[in-house]
This record gives sequence, C-alpha cells and structure tokens, in this order.
Amino acid sequence: MSSSAPSLSSSRPMVKREARETDDVLEAKYTRLVDVVANARNIVFLTGAGISTSASVPDFEGDSGLRKTGVLGVQEHKLDYAMPTYAHRALAALASAPDRTRVNMVVTSNHDNLHARAGTPPTALAELFGNAYVEDCLRCGARYRRSVIVPPMKRRCDDAACGGRLKRLGVRYGETVPYGPLKAACDALAVADLVIVLGSSLHTYMFEHLDLGPRMVIANLQPTPFDDQAILTFADYTDAFMDRLMASCFGNIAVPTYVYTQAATIRIDRTSPAAARVELLGGAPNEPFTAAAAVYAAPSAAGPWTELSRSMITGVWAGELAVPQNAPLVLRVEPSPGYIGAAEHVWTVPSGDAVASGVFEYTPAQ
Repeated sequence: MSSSAPSLSSSRPMVKREARETDDVLEAKYTRLVDVVANARNIVFLTGAGISTSASVPDFEGDSGLRKTGVLGVQEHKLDYAMPTYAHRALAALASAPDRTRVNMVVTSNHDNLHARAGTPPTALAELFGNAYVEDCLRCGARYRRSVIVPPMKRRCDDAACGGRLKRLGVRYGETVPYGPLKAACDALAVADLVIVLGSSLHTYMFEHLDLGPRMVIANLQPTPFDDQAILTFADYTDAFMDRLMASCFGNIAVPTYVYTQAATIRIDRTSPAAARVELLGGAPNEPFTAAAAVYAAPSAAGPWTELSRSMITGVWAGELAVPQNAPLVLRVEPSPGYIGAAEHVWTVPSGDAVASGVFEYTPAQ
C-alpha cells in the first residue's frame, strides 16, 4: 500500500448531483472488475452512508442528504425499522466465509448497526464512528451491544453491583474517534491489496488519515476526491454493484435471506387471586421491546382485551387486568408501522407461569 494518504482540502466542494452511468459504460467496467478482484488476495471494503439509503436511512452528500435538504435524516428511534440492504447482507456473507482471507475487513463510517445486524462478525468490522446500539459502562468498562435502540436517559450498567452510567458508543461531531476501530482499519489497510469503496463520497474528515493506496475501486453515485487514483469507478447503486460482484467474482458464496427477530420477555405479577400486573420487556436485560405499536392482554383469545401502556423513559409496556387464577394470559402485539407488512403476533402464557418469552419475527423485502 502507498505510504502516504491523499489529503483533502479543508474547504469542501459543492455537492454534485447523483448520476448513474449508462448500462453500456457500466457493463464494460464490470467486465474489467472480474480480473481486478481475481488478482486480489486481501480485500478491504470501506462503506459510507450511501450503502444504507435503500434501507431508508438518508445519507449526507446525496440528492436527499443532509447537506442538500438540511434535514437530519432518520429519527434515531426509527433505526430499528431499518433493515440490512442487499449490500450489507453480501458483505456479511463474504466476511463470514470460511476462506475470509480474501475479505479482511469491512471499515465503515456509519453507526446505524446495519453491518452488525446483517451478520458481519465483530472481528471483521471496524466502525470508525462507533455504533448507536453499543453502550459502554463508564465505571466498570463493560460493553453491551443492544439489539434495539435503547432510551437515552438514565441508563445504568446491567451489573447491579456496579450501577455505573452507560454511554452510547456512537460518535457525534467534534468527539474523538475510538482508537480500537481506527487501529483495526489502519492495520487492515496496511496489508490490503484492494480497497473497494461503497457508497461514500470520501469527504469525511477521517478518510484524510486512512491510507487508501493506489489499488482502489469506488462505487458511488457522485464523484469523490479519490476518483483519479482509483483503478475503476462505478457511478452505480451499491446494491447493484454488490449483486454483480457476488455473481461474477464470488459465485460460490450465497447471500442468505434476512429475517429480523426481536426477543421479548413477559412478566406476570399476581396482585390478587383475580388480577395481575403484566409487563412486556425486551429479551435481554436493560432492553425494551420496541417492535410494537400497541400491546393488548386478555385471559383468553376471546378477550376482554386490556391495552398496555408504554413508559417513555424505560420503554416497558405494562398494565393490570382481571385474570382468574387458573387462566392463561394471552398477549396480542400489533407491529409498529415501520415493519411494513409484518403480521400481528399472539403469545399465550400458560396459567401459573410468572415469566415467559416470545419472539417477534419479520421478513422484510429482500
């Protein structure tokens, strides 16, 4: 790899419109790409916000991005609705393959958790700006990777004996980039013989400090400051690029269908022989259950139904209802509208049980 990284100007250029190249131009480049990838033995993928736009997570530099619209993308609590794109799933398949020596690392400037959600192993993922789904305890140093977005306020360590304050790992503007992911990225780039950039304009200041070297392929709908140093540039969608890459260069590696799951815990506390308090929480300690728009409980599938309320601070669904001592408890979960087309879930807790579990399953469009 090159010993010196390209330097970006401190004054950023005007945002250029996204434009896909013609099919003929792209076809010629995809034909050349086969030989480029075949000759590579150590590949690093570098991904930016453009890889997540087809998951309805807006980027920064694109036609609907922050710099052009002035609107700050998706609301954080709606990140749970964002599903891994084909590109995310393909990268996870490559990084999980037995002969992963060819795909050494996925380096990303995103903190939307979609690489991890798709199944990219932690050892093959460098999240330069952290992850909104990861919390660190400021007292004992424990790290927790959550399956859902957790409330931002009054978060305490899962270890009750510690009780330290939890801090999100997602890096905000002006904050220091974590040393661990940065070192992992630099170490991977130092031995890479091919860097494939997906959905990044490469304007992020951190890329000034990464040695991207001369063997680089860029797939982005806008020009980047590194285009003249790349072997090939593709003005194409990242999902389309990865689809061609997998078919042409990694045909032996299947990209699995993605099924989203969210675990739930149901707690029943008898307040009297004829009544009970019911709580619906996440499947792991210190996590809420976020997949529901509404939750109802009843002593049978015929009702009568009592709607549970959701705490804005803890995210716990709770309510009290009449339940005979020997009756089961039935929970009906209406999915949040963000899970488009998801079916209603009904869970039955046998009579006498104080704790039960359920799993919300959702197969998004692939």
